[in-house]
Amino acid sequence: MSGLVSHLSTSIGQDVVPGCVAIAKFNPEEPKDQIAVACRGGKVCVYNLSELAARTTTYYKPVTVIDVKDEVISIAAAPWKTATQKYQLLLIASSSTIQLYDIYENHSLFHRILPDEIRTISIGCVAEKTESWILTGGESSITGFDKTGSEVYWNVSSDAVNAICFVDLIGKNYDQIVVGTTDQEITIYDHEELTDTRTEVSQIALLTRVGADQMAYALQNGTIGVYQRLNRLWRVKSKSTATCQCFYKPNKSLLTGWESGRWEMRKMESGEIIYKSQIECSVAKVVAHSFSTAGDDLLVFGQNGSIEVFLPPTEIDKKKRKAVDENEALRKIEHRRQILKKELDHVEMAQKTMTVSERVEQNVIPRNVKLSVSISNSKDGLYVSVSVDSDLKIFLLVFLSEGLFGNEEAKTEVFPAGKQELRVHIAKAVSSVTALGIKAGVGYSGSKTLHVLEEMIEIPIFAHFVLNDVGQMPLGKVEFPFSERPQRFFLWLKENFLLADKRQLSSNNNAMCFKSPSGEKVCFHLAGDKLLIYADTVKWASDAVQSLASYFGINDMSSICDFPEIKEIEGLFQEIADIQASLVRIDSDIAEITQGLMSSLVRLEDSRLLEDWKSMEQVQSMIMNADSDLMLKQRVRHANRDNLTKILKKLNHYIDSGSKLRIGKEPVKILNVCRQAVKTKKPKLIVRTLLHGAN
Repeated sequence: MSGLVSHLSTSIGQDVVPGCVAIAKFNPEEPKDQIAVACRGGKVCVYNLSELAARTTTYYKPVTVIDVKDEVISIAAAPWKTATQKYQLLLIASSSTIQLYDIYENHSLFHRILPDEIRTISIGCVAEKTESWILTGGESSITGFDKTGSEVYWNVSSDAVNAICFVDLIGKNYDQIVVGTTDQEITIYDHEELTDTRTEVSQIALLTRVGADQMAYALQNGTIGVYQRLNRLWRVKSKSTATCQCFYKPNKSLLTGWESGRWEMRKMESGEIIYKSQIECSVAKVVAHSFSTAGDDLLVFGQNGSIEVFLPPTEIDKKKRKAVDENEALRKIEHRRQILKKELDHVEMAQKTMTVSERVEQNVIPRNVKLSVSISNSKDGLYVSVSVDSDLKIFLLVFLSEGLFGNEEAKTEVFPAGKQELRVHIAKAVSSVTALGIKAGVGYSGSKTLHVLEEMIEIPIFAHFVLNDVGQMPLGKVEFPFSERPQRFFLWLKENFLLADKRQLSSNNNAMCFKSPSGEKVCFHLAGDKLLIYADTVKWASDAVQSLASYFGINDMSSICDFPEIKEIEGLFQEIADIQASLVRIDSDIAEITQGLMSSLVRLEDSRLLEDWKSMEQVQSMIMNADSDLMLKQRVRHANRDNLTKILKKLNHYIDSGSKLRIGKEPVKILNVCRQAVKTKKPKLIVRTLLHGAN
């Protein structure tokens, strides 16, 4: 590992929006590509790359400035082809608008205002289509447009969408849509069909294609990593948060920029750092581009507007560094091997004749010592019990897991006095099957050295539900064909719920009920060739359906259901209509107040010129009152918009969960019908479709 030295430094003199830098051929008449940079204040500045090395002033001057008015949140280059020329367009997104801008012709191909807040954008080909689509991620939905601005795609997500990328993670030889959300999930859509979900430990911040079947990701808690297909190759965690990632082709590595100002190059297959460097401010973007004759240079953009250009490592440097690294690694391995061999020989000789008191004195533990680990649930949530034998005590426990401890991946418990058996609270609930790694520091009383024992246990998705008397079934239910033998169904129950030995299920049961610490129920009833799932919420029912489909390999399944909360959709539409009407009135009032303020400012200037001080005081008083009214209207407007966002998110949640009560092509049909019903404001059609299916 070594650092790279910057050979060129300049600045654009303006603050840069993180991640908002694009290099492409926006002007077919320019010999080299151009750089588009989104700056604070709603501007996008375009620079000629050919002028970067030949600059004669401290600041790098733009050739074009696009005034967007709203704060830009993302930009991207989109391929474009005319009858005679081939170049790229610039896609610009703010929180409420997207536009596709032709820098060469200096006009917008389309400009759209979206009702759902835009959080991210991405451009790529969906499934086997050859035309690139523009996808926007909103509060709980994904919307797609073609290059004319026409809507061509829509889907719901589990939460607000922070990142979207196109990559083949399921081996179909075409790209899927991969979505990262604030509820810590990475979801894969094959066109409109949900095919897989991965739960991480924190909100997804970045998703980046780094190969045909490889994807880099970054989380809000500082974790970065790489997936190949559905397997995670590696991950590491930093104290800082990643602001950008990109693929470096010459040595097939991952470039990452951080808020701390560090940027680094890591091996794609292992995550090992190859090069790293530091700039004076947070990194906005790291871009690999053929700027000089040396090859793909590294352009590092700082959020303060600085630009640093680093030359790529030469082949000679690479070979020298590789030889040095290999020799150093071999030396360390051999040294470590000798130390471990001596320790092992010593331990094996000593343990053959040692008494317990001698073990205590020399801090040696038996070779066959193991941890005993079990998971249990109670009203407070999930507990893990850990014990150790052979007169040893546990002084330290470290739990490692994804998703159990909020934004952290670990939880540490210290026991100064030491205990042979411990029961530790780990979580209130889990949202997916979770692996829990346990590392225990064990030793004898009075020991100054602890030995580490490790164990791994899997926590089922419904672990916090306790087997309960059937009693009254929940009001919500879903019914679907189920031809599996009861014994196989009970095996699924045992794998997905925590069941005490004395209450194991038997094939004589045809109805089972489980209850969570919060009082929610999930019940199952086998009725011949059908399975009925009763649940208080559509979410738990859909989670059960998806788990059953995955376990039994069900590829296509329709169902009918009845959930009271889905019937709330009609009320949600009425709330949406009321808020939208209120927003129209408020916007009208704001426009009227603004117009009055403009007139008052003119009167104020007239009074000043005429030295009519009394009239001037009256106009100032009117302006102050109007300003107070305007601020009040704006606060009400923001409150209404926040409320509208929550209602839309709730509506999309119902549609998402309701579609997941089916498997295969049926959810896609349901989503299409629901999307059209949302557009045409037909809540009854949405309710009917979610309850009875698209057919």
